[in-house]
Amino acid sequence: MKKFITNILVLTAFSISLFSQAKDTPLMPKEKINDYQRFGIFGSFNLNQHPAMFQTLPGVASCCQDFKNGSGTGFMIGLLYEYPLQDNLFLGIRAGYLTRDGKFSRDENEIVNVFGRDTLGLFRHTLETELADIAIEPTINYKFFDRLLVHAGLQFIPFTLKKFFSHQEDLIEPAIGTYGDSSRRRLVASGDINNFSPIKLSLLAGLSYELPLNRERSWILAPEIFYTFGLLPEIKDTTWSINMLRLGLALKYSPVPEPRFETITDIKKVPHLAADVNATGVNHEGAEAPVVQIKVEEFLSTRMHPLLTYVFFDENSSVIPDRYHRITKEKAATAKVEQFHDFNALETYYNLMNIVGKRMLMYPDAKIVLDGCNSNEGKEKNNIDLSKKRAEAVKAYLVDTWGIDPERIRLNPRNLPNEPSNPLKEDGVVENRRVEILSNTMEIIAPVITVDTLRVTNPPSVRFRTDYRGEAPLQSWTLLAKQKGKTLKKFEGDNAMPRETDWIFAQDEKSIPKTQDPLEYQLIVHDNTGQMFESQVKSLPVEVLTLQKKRRELFADKLIDRFSLILFTFDETKLTYFNTKVLDIIQSYIKPESNVKVMGYTDRMGEADYNLTLSQQRAQGVANTLHSDKKTVTGIGANDFLYDNNSPEGRFYCRRVDVTVETPIEFK
Repeated sequence: MKKFITNILVLTAFSISLFSQAKDTPLMPKEKINDYQRFGIFGSFNLNQHPAMFQTLPGVASCCQDFKNGSGTGFMIGLLYEYPLQDNLFLGIRAGYLTRDGKFSRDENEIVNVFGRDTLGLFRHTLETELADIAIEPTINYKFFDRLLVHAGLQFIPFTLKKFFSHQEDLIEPAIGTYGDSSRRRLVASGDINNFSPIKLSLLAGLSYELPLNRERSWILAPEIFYTFGLLPEIKDTTWSINMLRLGLALKYSPVPEPRFETITDIKKVPHLAADVNATGVNHEGAEAPVVQIKVEEFLSTRMHPLLTYVFFDENSSVIPDRYHRITKEKAATAKVEQFHDFNALETYYNLMNIVGKRMLMYPDAKIVLDGCNSNEGKEKNNIDLSKKRAEAVKAYLVDTWGIDPERIRLNPRNLPNEPSNPLKEDGVVENRRVEILSNTMEIIAPVITVDTLRVTNPPSVRFRTDYRGEAPLQSWTLLAKQKGKTLKKFEGDNAMPRETDWIFAQDEKSIPKTQDPLEYQLIVHDNTGQMFESQVKSLPVEVLTLQKKRRELFADKLIDRFSLILFTFDETKLTYFNTKVLDIIQSYIKPESNVKVMGYTDRMGEADYNLTLSQQRAQGVANTLHSDKKTVTGIGANDFLYDNNSPEGRFYCRRVDVTVETPIEFK
């Protein structure tokens, strides 16, 4: 057996060496390795698992209470054949000689009499099996990334060549005792196993990685790993089955037809172009699962977004960035504060200056202070003048557009903010380039509260996996999701296309499907030769449970009120005075029958384990202030980015605690 393992390792090293020498040699197109059948041989070293629970083999005398969980080693050698069904999909069949040896051992204590005295004895029961079979393995094999194959199928054993066993019981302790025949061993037996099941069936799954050994890719060496899970017992009416982990190599030959040459003149080869996209669901923990159906349910909801009162600036600049929404003086005269609210917290945030301007008109006695800050790094080092210009830019918009009396706005230029982000991290440096809006009236900087219909999806997000298979470089790509011909979501880009694209419904609630028509998705790509390829249109079923349907059919329903708290000081868990006021609002929504969920989050700065602990502490601090007998507290850390962490405001809105209050409704 050791020699067999050594041969596998040597062959693997030899194949990698050949691959390294040939990597600069032009290979045949990818389709060549996909289009032809393969023949080959394979071999593997097996780690055998024998989950079982039985007292003895049929017809074998034993005093053992039970044997269970044996183990052993073995090997498998044989022939293989693979036939292409379509691009990257093969039907495979393997047949070979398989050994599945195992050993069971059980130690038991029993009182024995030695020289007239009761003594604790130790007895060891040993059962060894030697099994050899002919195994047949039909599989379906799918190829990813041109070389990685995923195998799934069955292992079928129709012929057993060897089913030998040996059994014995040994007296281990006391050292001076013997059985009645003056021997320390008894119940010795061996021979063929009786009542052995004639047919064995196992599930099989595995991975292999193909290494071409020549330019034509006609010879392929593939390191592989397989696992089999036994479905049928080895002996009738027992729980003894055999599972195996197999590590091995396969050598395949793919005959490539001789090319036919024709006289062709002035014909330019058109590069091959193809692409595909598939969708899977992603739950709140980030785990993927097949999408059986997108379920959308409507709930009555009150949502409260915190208003981040910071305006961030680009490096060494006092120009308000374009992402902040600004309106004309004429529109400001007739604007209502509600028109600046959005379900998406960031979209509401980008109207910060408009919300502050409108609220100052609504509360004429309110005053604000603009703390102009800089990062105190590089070009901004000790640049108080830059801080002042940043504050002046915000003031100018409030005065010129919203007509706010300049006397109600005081400027306070400084270097770093009063509570700066980490200046040792680049993200922290960016966050310190800001203007902070402070007020003596809480209504100016109060959270934004919206009452409307909440639409919740399950799964909460869909992950699109894209595959570009073009010979020419990619120029652009577009991923569309439509319902009844109307585009709900559009992802696009140039040159590089990500392997995975996530559609997180909570980030864009306006894109959530509204009808029960199938959700169709398609990938469109252009290469740099001007060619376009549209993938097959695929669809996901949708189910929508509206408020009207729940009331009409008397479904159980509930109010879902969501609240978010931010403005946690960097790397701190303590609640600010502002957050304690918000918690008073949240408490007013909590009824005795309400379920309260408190979830803490962080941004991407810091180590993952530390962030997880920090988020748990923040969530617990909030939970401690809420009076409820039905509350759960969870720390998510940086495992779920609801907002883009590439922007400073996105990181601040991830540095939060969410409180969800679910209150049952009874229809009468």
